[in-house]
Amino acid sequence: DRKKIAHDNQIPPRNDSSAPIGSVTPLRHELSARRYLWHMSAFEKLYRQGTMFSLGTIDSSSACQSNCIFRGLILVVSLAKEMSAIYSNALSVELGVQQRCSDMQLIDEASILLSLQEDGRGGIICNVQLDENKKPLLALIKTNNYNEAIHIVLVGCGQSDIDSRYESETKDHKRISGLAKSWKRLKCKYIHDIPNLPELMDLDDDGTPSQVWICLRVKELVDKFTVASNALPSQDTRPGLLVFFPGIPGCGKSSLCD
Repeated sequence: DRKKIAHDNQIPPRNDSSAPIGSVTPLRHELSARRYLWHMSAFEKLYRQGTMFSLGTIDSSSACQSNCIFRGLILVVSLAKEMSAIYSNALSVELGVQQRCSDMQLIDEASILLSLQEDGRGGIICNVQLDENKKPLLALIKTNNYNEAIHIVLVGCGQSDIDSRYESETKDHKRISGLAKSWKRLKCKYIHDIPNLPELMDLDDDGTPSQVWICLRVKELVDKFTVASNALPSQDTRPGLLVFFPGIPGCGKSSLCD
């Protein structure tokens, strides 16, 4: 048994030249009494690399190096992923948010907790296409009471925008209209609409919204997001202790906990 425990707890290599810095390697073993040392070492490595403070698949932009003035999650939703990405980038610059995501399925409870950090590294902005699956988001809102930290920006998702893009009463028109209404019914802190109708916008030569138009629309939201962020309760920043207990009788669990 001792040989078996020693084999199961072989420490993973500390340096892997083939893996990029900050990348997360899936753990080979489930956490158990036999393998706690392996997990402790793996966790320690991730902590030293800084991986525990941000999602490995979320980009940290060099363009946003100032301290973040926002805490929470912003979902920028549009009929096309490219359009939501344009506004996501503009918002991240204005708010100083360094964590940006293009896959809503990555947003979980750990993401929300990271977004609530108060040390200038908080905030996450995710660009979303209207028809993406939002069941994980619904679970976060309904079961974990994170609705006060979640904001939704709907770009070109108004009924006039949809009518201009899809022929009335067609299957696609009804489907997209229904999806837009379902987003607007979500219970979160704020839901903002930004029209995307060509006749209302200042457009560049390629038909995309001009930087002036985007900046004006984004600046209208910054104050609201900042006020809402400041109203969030402060986090418990007291230091803590992480203890790994072996599943061995008489190893001092009760004494330490007492």
